[in-house]
Amino acid sequence: MDNERKFVNKNYSNVGIDTISKNFMRHLKRWHSLEKEVMEILTFLKNSKQRKEALAVLRNETNFDLYLRGEVCPNRRKPFNNPDTDIVYYPCVYCKGIFRKNYLRRHIKNCSAEKDNKSTQNCVAKSQTFTACHMDPANVVSKLSIKETVRLFFLNFFFIQNIVITDYLFFKYRFLI
Repeated sequence: MDNERKFVNKNYSNVGIDTISKNFMRHLKRWHSLEKEVMEILTFLKNSKQRKEALAVLRNETNFDLYLRGEVCPNRRKPFNNPDTDIVYYPCVYCKGIFRKNYLRRHIKNCSAEKDNKSTQNCVAKSQTFTACHMDPANVVSKLSIKETVRLFFLNFFFIQNIVITDYLFFKYRFLI
């Protein structure tokens, strides 16, 4: 039997580009205590539920930013001695936590960030769209809006055609336009 651990013991949180912190709260107190978000977290009581939730939100935001840069820091731990390169991770649309593709649907059912209107249908597609929008907001949003614009054009065409046919003033002055 192999004596090596199969999983990393702690949940590492990458805060900066070069730093990996085992104790995320201590790192925030030492290096980021003057930032607005950290100051708000430090105002809560030490073991309060609000402080833990705010810390989780900040950790997820940080890990999501690293995910966009290409470095994966999942919420659930990775294998320690046998990192499988075939594992695909996606962010949760609601809390921005990074999860395995197989676990994402289960997480969304229990996600604490959004209590209402959670749909587990097409969760991977929504996650991919969410990631694409955050990676390059200008180009992606314009590409996504084309489909909606074309659909609205065809719906509005019949509506406009009906107005043109029934509107007397428009019919009378149509050549002046």
